[in-house]
Amino acid sequence: ENAYDNSGVPDQGFRLIALYRYWNAIHYFFPYRDLTDNPWQDVLDKFIPQVINCKSELEYEKTIARLVAEINDTHGFLIEMGFNQLEALKGAYYAPFKVDFIEGKLVVTAYYEDELKEISKLKVGDIITHINSKTIETIVEEKRPLYAASNDAALLRDVSKDILRSPEKKIKITFRSNDVEEAFELPLYAKDDLDMKWYNYDGDKSYKVLNNNIGYITFETIAEVEIPKLKETLRNTRGIILDIRNYPFTPVFRTLGPYFISESTEYSKFSKPN
Repeated sequence: ENAYDNSGVPDQGFRLIALYRYWNAIHYFFPYRDLTDNPWQDVLDKFIPQVINCKSELEYEKTIARLVAEINDTHGFLIEMGFNQLEALKGAYYAPFKVDFIEGKLVVTAYYEDELKEISKLKVGDIITHINSKTIETIVEEKRPLYAASNDAALLRDVSKDILRSPEKKIKITFRSNDVEEAFELPLYAKDDLDMKWYNYDGDKSYKVLNNNIGYITFETIAEVEIPKLKETLRNTRGIILDIRNYPFTPVFRTLGPYFISESTEYSKFSKPN
């Protein structure tokens, strides 16, 4: 069927087509349809009036985001292109540091740019408790319906990427540093002005030699450029641990695979529905 690539808010008919297409894709092809929090049949009934009654582009985009989140699967998400109002609401300006939820607290974990540390005032390890006078817990609950997450850990990880975004160039935050609470107007920066790699902030390599001459490789931060040096460093180790308890940063199976296997070996099969 046609893509119907219309900007703005499509009319009610096209909105229903969007709902039906998504609902059917999940109904017929999603392997975990029966494990969602809400029965999938109920989702259709719930969203028909919501989709019909959208009064603005932002309201429509939020409705679709909530629809996608109903699958409770982190692989459900909206691409930025086509959801301009939702992106504008999140904002084009970012904090100069990375934050993560650690034991339920929003913690500064790394700076994108070292020269911004003094301006930004917060240190790695500081805990942010409020943003624009709202508690972090309140903000998470407000954002929860818009994120398709398999579990709370995935939800908090994804929320952490957006929680300090803003359409404004400053946000007011309250944070704790060494058990002292302080308020501060945090300056934000355009994305292009920050080196926002989400991995390897402390400069650690993805490989090292452990005690007893055992090699170690983590796929979380591995990069293609490391492969030649990695091979040379680990060549004479007694064995190598491949740590895949993560989401690989780079798909290096083809480049790293021949290091361990001497002949062509089938390692995956792909199928698609007819």
